[in-house]
Amino acid sequence: MAREFDDLFVTKSNPELIEITAIGVDKAAMLDMFCKAKGILREETVAIGNSLNDLPMIEWAGVGVAIGNSDEILKA
Repeated sequence: MAREFDDLFVTKSNPELIEITAIGVDKAAMLDMFCKAKGILREETVAIGNSLNDLPMIEWAGVGVAIGNSDEILKA
């Protein structure tokens, strides 16, 4: 499960690994920066993932795809 605390975002990319980052430091933020630099619109993007650390990116993208073996939260 992904959770936000005062200034931290905590998620996991597999059952044995948690990831702790500052809020806003995630795959969505990097994809946004890359797209702006290249002149690509958000609506023109596709993001594909399978772990909870991919959730911000999938929600950000014009089309978000959770692959078959994805976490159930991501599929929802």
